[in-house]
Order: sequence, then structure tokens, then C-alpha cells
Amino acid sequence: MNVIVQPQKGTYKLLFVEGGRVEGSGFVDLTATPKGQRPPKNFKMRRRGKQLKPTPPTRDLIALLRRSSVLLAAKSPEFESFLADLQIPASRINICRFCQLEDRFVPVDRATGVRYGGEWICMECAKREMRRELGYLGEVRRLGARPPGETPCPGPRPRPGAGVGGARAPPRPEADAL
Repeated sequence: MNVIVQPQKGTYKLLFVEGGRVEGSGFVDLTATPKGQRPPKNFKMRRRGKQLKPTPPTRDLIALLRRSSVLLAAKSPEFESFLADLQIPASRINICRFCQLEDRFVPVDRATGVRYGGEWICMECAKREMRRELGYLGEVRRLGARPPGETPCPGPRPRPGAGVGGARAPPRPEADAL
């Protein structure tokens, strides 16, 4: 199992990933103690499809971090200090922040991501953001929807001399031929 740690405002979001799929997420705070950075009495964890509820002892969190591969999504000296104090190895990974906010996990790099606003995001989120931005500009309409007063397109124009269904009408006898 991998645990991806994403620093947020005053807290840390944890994504529990197994087999490329997010199995749960959680939140933990760190406080300074004489022994270094430590989590408070409990942390909150939600398994996939369940509600967020407190998990009583933090020793469960520490045991889970020791059993797992810890990946840091952003630089955080406090969390790195916490892991170093507990002798838990960690490495860095770049993930799509938009996916992470929706409890999804997509690693990004130059080959699989798009640079957007100073960060790398995945292609799906880039497409979604492009649609959203173009929607603000009024460039994208829902498929099949027309603005009020606009008439539907009549389709291709018939060729001159074409009858019903695009077939040519038989030639007319001319008066000279009689």
C-alpha cells in the first residue's frame, strides 16, 4: 500500500492507495512536542464509500505509515521531520492536485501532464479546465443547444437540376426536337 501525503492549510491530507486505486483518505494534524512533530490524540480517516469518522489511536496511523510506502506530494519540512523522527522513509511524487482534491490519484510528469497555472495537472483535468474556461468566455455550448432566435441549419444545398432525393430528373423534350 502507498500513502500519499498532501500538505493543506494547517493539516495534511492522506490518500491510501492500493493497486492504483484510492481505498481511503484521511486528515491528520501535527503538533510540536519535546520529541518532535507528532499527531494529536486521533486522526480522521474515511474508507472508500464510508463516512469520515475519527480513528481513536494515532499508533494505528504510525503502524500504517510503517507498513506502507510513504510518498510526499509536496515539500513539507514538518511532515518530513515527523517521518524522520519515526525512521519512516519517504519519497517525492508529483500528482494532479485537482484529482487529489476529488480523492483520485494520477501521477503526472512532463510526458503525462500539462502545465497549468504554475503546476502540472493530468490530461483529463486539463480538458475539464479548458471546457470550463471556454464556457466562461461563451465559446462552448452544450451539444445541440442553440441560442434563442437562431434557426437550425438547413443542411447541404441541393444541386441545380437535382430532383427529390438527389436523383436527376429525366431530360425534358425540347420544342426543337419535335
